[in-house]
Amino acid sequence: MNPLLPLVLPILILLFNEIAIKVITDTNVLYRYVGDLENNLSQVSFLEENLSAQESFNRGLKNIDNGDFKVAISNLTYTISIKPDNAEAYYNLGLAYHNLGDLEQAIANYSKAIEINPNDADAYNNRGAGYNDLHDYDSAINDYSKAIEIFPDLAEAYYNRAGVYSYLQYIDLAINDYSKAIQIDNNFVDAICKRAKLYLEKNIDDKKATAEITEHCQ
Repeated sequence: MNPLLPLVLPILILLFNEIAIKVITDTNVLYRYVGDLENNLSQVSFLEENLSAQESFNRGLKNIDNGDFKVAISNLTYTISIKPDNAEAYYNLGLAYHNLGDLEQAIANYSKAIEINPNDADAYNNRGAGYNDLHDYDSAINDYSKAIEIFPDLAEAYYNRAGVYSYLQYIDLAINDYSKAIQIDNNFVDAICKRAKLYLEKNIDDKKATAEITEHCQ
């Protein structure tokens, strides 16, 4: 045996341990770095998707404002593909289909908006309008009533329900709803005119009805 070996061996073991510790430490650092990088990339991807969804949603709203309903459908459908829990996207998609006369798709998307957000009075009101256009008057009245329950100051829901009541010849109910819409919005000209005409039909306050028609409905 080499006489120096007992002296050198502890030093070699110490050096080996230090190298091993450094390798393990560096490996752990590398793993942590790779993990952090993956997390950061995941977060970037998430942010990019959210930004993309918001951009397509905003474009969809602008398309609706401009009357470009087919383009709106494309943009809003893309938004939903990224954010399937976006109730507003479903609502506006329903609105786009509604304006194109596709009532079944409109109602389906309003319904999805309601499923995600059961307190969306506008979605109930618009779905009621869809049912009304399909001549499903019971469903229309139910949806208008639900919209009013959620948001009692939604004048348009009273106005829409009054229209159904008037068509079904529930004249007193129609007058009450037109009156409520006018109470909420005293510049609601369509409601004023339709109530005045019902007043004349029922011989209720003919003088006031005539005055309202003269002032607002000519």
